[in-house]
Amino acid sequence: MRMLTGRWSQGRGMGLIAALGLLAALGLAVWSGPGPSAGERADDYLSADLRQEVESLKAALDRAPTSANTLVERAQTLYAWANRFAQQGWEIHPDLPSVVSSIIDQGARGRSPAGTAAYAGIDDLVREMTFREANPDAIGALSSDDTGPFAADGYATLAQTYTVGASPIRPGGGLMFTPRVFAARTDYQTTDPAAPNYLSVSSSNPDVEFEVTTHPFSGTFSGMLGGVDVPQPFFRVRSGQLGPGDRVTLTLGDTSQGSPGYRVPSFSTDGLRLRVWVRLEEAGPIFPLKEVPFEIGGASPSRVAGFAPAIVRPGERFELTIRTEDVFRNRASGSAPAYVLESGGATIATTKAGAPTLDRIEIGLTEPGPHHIRIRSVDGAIEGWVTPILVAQAPRARVFWGETHGHTGFAEGNGTVDGYYSFARDDARLDFAVLSEHDLWMDDQEWDVLVDAAQRWDGPGFAVYLGYEYTAPPDLGGHHNVAFRTNDGRRRVERQRAPRLPELFERLKAENDPEDVIVIPHAHNPGDWMVSDPDVERLIEIVSEHGTFEWLGRRYLQEGHPVGFIGASDNHIGHPGIRVERKDRPVLPSRGGLAAVLAPEHDRDMIFDAMRERAAYATNGARIILDVSVNGTGMGGIAPAGSPVLVEGEVVGSAPIESISIVKNGQEIETISYTGPRAGEEKLLQIAFFSEADPQERHVPSRAWRIWRGSARFEGVTLEDFHAPHPEDPHTPEAGVSQTDRNTGELAIRTRGTWNFALARLKDAGPDARLQLDLRPRGEPQPIVREIALSALDDGPVQIEVPAGANTDLIRVGWYTTPDSWDRAFRFEDASRTRPGDTYYVRIKQADGGLAWSSPIWIDRRPGSSADQR
Repeated sequence: MRMLTGRWSQGRGMGLIAALGLLAALGLAVWSGPGPSAGERADDYLSADLRQEVESLKAALDRAPTSANTLVERAQTLYAWANRFAQQGWEIHPDLPSVVSSIIDQGARGRSPAGTAAYAGIDDLVREMTFREANPDAIGALSSDDTGPFAADGYATLAQTYTVGASPIRPGGGLMFTPRVFAARTDYQTTDPAAPNYLSVSSSNPDVEFEVTTHPFSGTFSGMLGGVDVPQPFFRVRSGQLGPGDRVTLTLGDTSQGSPGYRVPSFSTDGLRLRVWVRLEEAGPIFPLKEVPFEIGGASPSRVAGFAPAIVRPGERFELTIRTEDVFRNRASGSAPAYVLESGGATIATTKAGAPTLDRIEIGLTEPGPHHIRIRSVDGAIEGWVTPILVAQAPRARVFWGETHGHTGFAEGNGTVDGYYSFARDDARLDFAVLSEHDLWMDDQEWDVLVDAAQRWDGPGFAVYLGYEYTAPPDLGGHHNVAFRTNDGRRRVERQRAPRLPELFERLKAENDPEDVIVIPHAHNPGDWMVSDPDVERLIEIVSEHGTFEWLGRRYLQEGHPVGFIGASDNHIGHPGIRVERKDRPVLPSRGGLAAVLAPEHDRDMIFDAMRERAAYATNGARIILDVSVNGTGMGGIAPAGSPVLVEGEVVGSAPIESISIVKNGQEIETISYTGPRAGEEKLLQIAFFSEADPQERHVPSRAWRIWRGSARFEGVTLEDFHAPHPEDPHTPEAGVSQTDRNTGELAIRTRGTWNFALARLKDAGPDARLQLDLRPRGEPQPIVREIALSALDDGPVQIEVPAGANTDLIRVGWYTTPDSWDRAFRFEDASRTRPGDTYYVRIKQADGGLAWSSPIWIDRRPGSSADQR
């Protein structure tokens, strides 16, 4: 094979047809070919009616291009055709469903999707389908001799070889390479063969020369969210011709000329996907090739975590999972060291060295109450904790952990469907899971795969619910996850069929028993809180890897909708239940989200019923055990009226509890803080920040992250340490002592819907000790400069209001003592006026940043009654 690196030249980018602003990377030429013959159609994959519609579409396109009058009808026929085509196992353009959806959306808005880009996008997709159908062997296939596993965050060589199909690649044609949005930082380059991430091309045909050009790409394969015309490398055939059977290899991390290789992402996956496309000639379409999934494994052992059932009875035997992890929280490679498991200072179990890095042991606990089990390696190098366990003789319910919102490579992410469920059940030790791939990009073949996987993975101890994500833009209703009680005989109601939220509700109820459906809106592309259906919409996702969105739950409650709260990750790398601490690209820097469901036993109907009954609560990934009642009624229920109203409960934390807040009708009426001064305990200075995520208007995304960037200079006192105790990205410290001024702390702290803070350790404070705060948040026209005398904080914290458009963000400076208890019981009597329909919920904060929210409890009036639908 001949390396052609020295013969490349930088060419001009080629044009891109973008249908309604979405990616439709197709050529402009009219590619046509004869349709299947009468004999070939004897076993046609299309029904007779659909075949007639498809042939009419082809003939109509030959007569005239698509126009405003024909656009919607042609898009609908194309969508039906592509779904049947995909079900045969044949490749369709990955953005075809989304192009159709965008056209349907415009009609739902009452606007004509006019524009030559939209028309040409549909025409090119029809021509591509026509060519593929008439020439099934024209496009070859990708393969790789080594798909891994490769070590996370290490260097590797990822080579993909295209074997030319029946149609040759002529001058002007070639291969293009594009990443997925959530693939990680694929910083490939084609100019320096000695530098990392070098991407090269080679061919088995010595008569072919390539040149490097670029092709502008938009949308999913642009490499960034919202990317428009982002140049991607295109290896163009300059001379010669690649014939059937010739091979072309794209090598990412080519080391032959001194490059150390490709820096592999820091997350593990069984399906890292790097999309390759082929163009057969200068004016032809660019055809997507079926992807080769590469596997990334964990690095060496660095930490450990344990997973156990949340609630067990005294003496009940249960399985405890010990997961040895690398520095990024991937399951580590190799074998585990010997471990000792301790509870209350006593050894309760041991393991031997050489066990798998995902190991299981059986134990039992007899003493009622909370249990916190520490895991440490015999050599003391690795230490971690098991998720908290509550031993109770007669619990009101058990807590089951689950994921209702996650993605793989079927959407814009990475990983396989089977890998997702394997990770949920085995690595994260979840009790139930939903894989909610975007309907925006989904075809019927992918839905069939999801149905099959849900049926295969569902079983004792692990309930799998078939589902998907309804991905409407905010002005048409926003994003909603849909899950079904059973996994057979279900049809998704996708955005292409129901572009507006009321249509989703109507079709779901028409095609299913409402008792078998649950719909859960989320907040970064928020559900429309003015439009809800109590028959199916029972929970609101208020926290995820995108941030904290308690505001959305409050909005729904303010409108009288009877909804509970739940958390979910929206993870895009196939890792439900565990937030990987990514070094390569902290795209979603929040801790995550997790669902807790309260049910009597692990039974799929009981868990589904509990979600519909709002017997659930939300966490940001921390496995906090929470029990809350109002006048004796549990989460999601309707409490009897009484005065005063009694709010009480118990928290078993995964870290020390920092505060417990009682929220009534959306307003915080009481906060119990455990960070006040204690005799003999170190007193630290806390500088805390809060930014509201509420956009303060309908039909727009949630407010983005705010980065509080600046410095905290201390005078009249010595700064010993300055740090953020729970940074959003642990591999990028958010606070530290300045390297140029040791009495100044530097910070860059992110907030989105919750508090985050830095802590300063001080000594030798004089009477005039003070803090000079100098912040320059991104996008702010003026810096925020404040001087605070430390002596003033003895009377309580100082709070600074920072106007932010329609919101008011907050800075709070005060003394802080690290809380000392992981378990708390609380009791609060509300003697204020209470009215029928009032709601109460509880928010928990931990010292490590862990958060939990109970579902609301209503007073005196059942949610869903006509009086509640204001």
